[in-house]
Amino acid sequence: MSEKFLNTEEAATYLNMTKNSFYNLVYKGNVCPVNKNEKPYFFSKSELDNWSVKRNKINSMKKINRTHKLLSSYKIILLG
Repeated sequence: MSEKFLNTEEAATYLNMTKNSFYNLVYKGNVCPVNKNEKPYFFSKSELDNWSVKRNKINSMKKINRTHKLLSSYKIILLG
């Protein structure tokens, strides 16, 4: 099976974000094109999938931590 590559616009659409948001990810080094020294950039679909899974896990953990802190504060108030 051959690797699927997406251009910048396709990659942004694939990740359900604006091109500007996607460009920010690239600029910050969160997502790397397969051809760093050439333009237009192309991105590996499997790497975008890996990044998306990692991002979702981090966001889930942040939500869990916020919920835990909120519940802990309610526990203090109720048991006070």
